[in-house]
Amino acid sequence: MIIPSSKYPTQVQVVANYPHGRAKNKVSESDTTGFPLEKDWVNDWLGFCQAMVVHAGITPTNTPEQVGVSQVMDAIEYLIDEVSGTKFDAAVDGLTDWLTIIAGIVTARLGTWNIPLVMQTNTSDRFEYASVSPDYIAQVLRQSSVAASGGIRIPIQPPYPNLRLSENGVVVDLIGTGHSSLPAEMPTAAVAVYRIGTGATKLGDATDTSVDVAAYETLHTITPILSARNIAANEILSVLITGEAGANSVAGLEIQAVTATFESTV
Repeated sequence: MIIPSSKYPTQVQVVANYPHGRAKNKVSESDTTGFPLEKDWVNDWLGFCQAMVVHAGITPTNTPEQVGVSQVMDAIEYLIDEVSGTKFDAAVDGLTDWLTIIAGIVTARLGTWNIPLVMQTNTSDRFEYASVSPDYIAQVLRQSSVAASGGIRIPIQPPYPNLRLSENGVVVDLIGTGHSSLPAEMPTAAVAVYRIGTGATKLGDATDTSVDVAAYETLHTITPILSARNIAANEILSVLITGEAGANSVAGLEIQAVTATFESTV
């Protein structure tokens, strides 16, 4: 969308409720500070309406919008259905129900999410997919070799753009097997953010703190120490997990789940 305060700096007012500018009336016939009827402003609205109906697969009828016969409203209903799985009819449900549905969609998209266990990298091939669902999303990742700890990188995709990763918001669920003593090198987990052209920045990490074999061979977690952080649209989050290695290490460590918790930036 255009920025009215940049496009029409003398013809708008920037106030708290209109941070990008609100329209002004002209005060006399010769006044030029009134908000203009200008093609870029009109095209901004035309583009918005057309983007809505194109996304919804609606062919315009070339007749004006009116109450009860609105293709833009049809497109909005389609978008609500698409993201919520809830059939919405503005004529039946009304504005209050509409806002309730939208609020529910936003709330549902925050909170804790299970991250698909997809290995983007697998250093030294130390891990393998131990169970794969029909759509090829791994259910469990298993360390198949302890010749070295190796390492895997699992991308974390926020449910939608411009969210904040919560404090200590990434948790790795894992379980060891077949040990007489704890491994000399315990598993670790780190969270990093990647930007094209600037590389990776580590946000925080942690090492498995199991105190004995019984704790290590019970399902437990590693939680990297993180500060809450906004995630920009051009950033890619990942969790990097290393397996066990050294004396007393045994193949079979399983990564059973990764979860990430997001919160709104507003």
